[in-house]
Amino acid sequence: MVDTFEGLTVDFCKEIGAQVIVRGLRVFSYFEYEFRMALANHRLDPNIEVVNSKPQIIQQVKEELREFLELLVDKRITKILQIGLGHYGSTQFCLSLICDEVVTVEFDQKNIRNYADREILYNQNVEKFVWGDSTSEEVINEVKKFGEFDAVFIDGNHSYEFVKKDYENYSKLVKEGGIIAFHDAFGEGERYGTPRVLTEIQEKIQYIKHSNEIGIAYFVKYW
Repeated sequence: MVDTFEGLTVDFCKEIGAQVIVRGLRVFSYFEYEFRMALANHRLDPNIEVVNSKPQIIQQVKEELREFLELLVDKRITKILQIGLGHYGSTQFCLSLICDEVVTVEFDQKNIRNYADREILYNQNVEKFVWGDSTSEEVINEVKKFGEFDAVFIDGNHSYEFVKKDYENYSKLVKEGGIIAFHDAFGEGERYGTPRVLTEIQEKIQYIKHSNEIGIAYFVKYW
């Protein structure tokens, strides 16, 4: 069956009872356009899912990200520190929807610029960026100016040395009762140091796992 419509795609989906929009990516250069389109549609109606041919628009395991966001909402997390923006900022965008303040440390200035240039995504009243090496004294001192956080999400350089330093430096900035979380909790190989760091932490670690190689680990800070 072929049908035509006028107006917004999400409105047409509601009209016919559709819950998923399937869009193809013929070449990788379409990625940026489709990324912005998918997030715009999500803002208009979060109940309608956009599915693309490879590569996927959201570079996360959907079920893990959803469960993590639900955790943040349940724990009333309103101010979060994120280490690592990534190439497309999908997690950043989601955090900006549920938090009053998101402070993100990112080493690659191009990633910050690309994200901030997307007016449809960037909310200057909610999202703040600190550019530089997350382990440098200068960056750490800049982050401290924002005060205490309800949570930190460590997802920057995944090497053991960086993950360990990010944990040691930024967990101190999370208030008691807050959440300290790590992405790529099940990453394998020398590139991923998060699993090793987790074995060294003397805390009751909980896991959000819907994949074999990604995963999110977290614990509630009681010190």
